[in-house]
Amino acid sequence: MSSHPNHMKGRRTALVALLAMMAFVVMATLVAADHPTNEDANNGGSGLSEWTGEWNVGAGDDLEYANQTISLDGTLIINNGGRLVLRNVTLVFHGGELEPQEINVFNGELVITDLDDNPSTVADGSTVMADDPLVHYYFQVYEDATITVANSHIMDCGRLFDVLGIQAGLYINTIDAVIEGVEFSNNFGGIFIDGVAITVSDCYIHDNDWIGIYVVNNAAPLIEDCHIEDNSREGMVIKSQSDVELRDSWVRGNMRGILVDGAYLAIYDSSISSNNEVDLDLPYFSQVEMFNCTISVSPTQPSIRMENSSLTSTHGNFDISSLDMADSVFLYRQFLTVSVKWTDSLSTPIADVPVKVEDAEARVTNYLTDEDGMVSDVPMEVVFYEMSGLGLKTTNYNPFHVTVIYLLLEKDDYVDMRYTNGLASFQYVDTVDPTAVAPIVGDADVGRPLVLDGSGSFDNVAIDDWNWSFDELGEPVYLSGEVVNHSFKEAREYTITLRVTDTTGNSGLKSITTFDVNVRDRTSPIADAGPDQTVSQGTVVTLDGTNSTDNVGIVSYTWSFTYGGAPRSLTGMIVSWKFDIPGKYAVVLRVEDAAGFTGADTMNV
Repeated sequence: MSSHPNHMKGRRTALVALLAMMAFVVMATLVAADHPTNEDANNGGSGLSEWTGEWNVGAGDDLEYANQTISLDGTLIINNGGRLVLRNVTLVFHGGELEPQEINVFNGELVITDLDDNPSTVADGSTVMADDPLVHYYFQVYEDATITVANSHIMDCGRLFDVLGIQAGLYINTIDAVIEGVEFSNNFGGIFIDGVAITVSDCYIHDNDWIGIYVVNNAAPLIEDCHIEDNSREGMVIKSQSDVELRDSWVRGNMRGILVDGAYLAIYDSSISSNNEVDLDLPYFSQVEMFNCTISVSPTQPSIRMENSSLTSTHGNFDISSLDMADSVFLYRQFLTVSVKWTDSLSTPIADVPVKVEDAEARVTNYLTDEDGMVSDVPMEVVFYEMSGLGLKTTNYNPFHVTVIYLLLEKDDYVDMRYTNGLASFQYVDTVDPTAVAPIVGDADVGRPLVLDGSGSFDNVAIDDWNWSFDELGEPVYLSGEVVNHSFKEAREYTITLRVTDTTGNSGLKSITTFDVNVRDRTSPIADAGPDQTVSQGTVVTLDGTNSTDNVGIVSYTWSFTYGGAPRSLTGMIVSWKFDIPGKYAVVLRVEDAAGFTGADTMNV
């Protein structure tokens, strides 16, 4: 507020009244300008709001912004029960290099989400970013806060790694957190989870300068359906007695896959592969359990590195020779699934059939099949390695999850199954369905090739077929291949189905995925009215527009000219007109396609 001269002592009463009035006006102005203006572009706003200085969302504030860009040259603070919701908002920070701006959520709620809370709707999510990608901002959510980030994009977040690491990326220290459907890219770090149990689901965490997910201080998060790839250091780091569960996820292309240091990790139905130095690193007193996971095999370096740690794998798929152990324990567990069926073409399952399984140590166990003819979780073999001494490796061993199909000749047959050395004397059948992953595609143009890439799909062994299907012009279209190209013939939204099948022929519910592609027509038709014609009076002239073209198709032809002093209009690709009045007539042909684009051409008669 501006200062005012104080030399009118004789008029103190009037001055006091004046100051009171000015203070009221100034305070009213400040109250009205506590927050950026709401410039919702879908409701008459400009779509851009600018704010300089500290933006405080506090007691009594319940703010919602949608369909706009908020340009913030300052720090955003949410405290004292304040609430801020951003829907389809781009929040841009204009921070200084030496004093980065921040988002601090202390005791309040921040929601960053899409416009309609529907992850299948494209191009309506929010984005938090920096104006200069080399000058990052900080994003910190503390213990008493509530945070929701859904179907949105966090980028340019975090910078220097401080002592606590809270400035590395999105820092979360609250249990009231929902993180789902979020892309984290081009940050210093992706997500920093400090001492809390939260769920991070369906996120794409990639191309960050440091670690994808960093977990510390007894944190117990569930990470599920996430792709963590191409980060400059580890895909995940788990430390300080944290207890992490990783499900149905993919960790690949990072410098190192997952580092577990003095912590516990359980991994289910996931792939940790193709990381540059090592896929799984257990450097110090850690425990990892894996269930039906795939680890890549490298001919030059270990896929798993362990020291003073333990690793248990159930139904895993990797080569034990790629395990580098020092003073550690490795336990591999494998189970059989036995299916007893008739030998006829229907292969009907049979219940109550006695099954005897003899293991390598001559212990005999008897089982009965259930109503589906199945005996599951029959212990086939437990392989136990205990290694001491730096750099020692085990011998080659590559166990594999198996299913046994035993065809009975008679219902009273006794099924006697023996196996030694982890290799059963009957047929191996892979029963794990591959997982289809839809490609990330943008809008397409009619008539221009669009690449459909199915390489994100994965399997415990290998995928053999990628089948793409959709309807076009009322007819089904089928494409085959991991990467295919297609030029769409009409402008509309297409729903495309991808189904993958592995080398054994497995293909179940998770092997099918659908996604939408919006195809646009942005090409105008080209009109061709034909050559000029010179005719005699009274001749019926044929006007022919069949040489007009469009990338999709022309829906209307309109011929216009002036005859006898009056405008004339004819419609149709080919029309006729009898010219009884001598003269020169300029005939204009205008064509239009289904998208509303037009083209024109003129010929003379």
